[in-house]
Amino acid sequence: MRAALLLHVLASTVALAAGSASATPEFHPSQTAAEQTLARILTLDRDKPEQINPAIGSSGRRPRTTPPPGAIYLKYLTMPLALAILAEESRDVKVECGGIYKSGEECGMDSDPIICAQDSPDSYLFRTKRSRPSLAIVEAAWPPGQGAQIKADASYRLKLTDGVWKIDGISCGAGGAYNWSAR
Repeated sequence: MRAALLLHVLASTVALAAGSASATPEFHPSQTAAEQTLARILTLDRDKPEQINPAIGSSGRRPRTTPPPGAIYLKYLTMPLALAILAEESRDVKVECGGIYKSGEECGMDSDPIICAQDSPDSYLFRTKRSRPSLAIVEAAWPPGQGAQIKADASYRLKLTDGVWKIDGISCGAGGAYNWSAR
């Protein structure tokens, strides 16, 4: 009788643990390979945006609609994502500045499409919403202030391409998306 009761308690504990494992994971510092890659890309975007953000243009020029040969950002972003960001930037520059970057004018996107914001935090917290061997959906959040609740600032679809994780889609929490579907 006692053994049967002990076995029932043990089975209930295992079932509860399994149930809590399926709940939405908490945000945490980067842990998985996809999260660690995303953390490195977001940090590089903060420190050297010209290496990550395809939407950086120069005065007197039209925005690019395709990446230039050897574009360094293609080490971190897939071609479909880069093309989606360039298309959005081109549309914005056309509407705001007649299709050409102008000195002293705010032309193009008003926030960095990689981080979905104008400013960048010193660090991020992550949670993986879906993971497969060559695909991950990862949410990133700014660390909250004292007593504030954590919420996702952006969702990223990462693809493992030739052994390297790259961002393939971005969905900004405040609106806007680039090559995004949660496939």
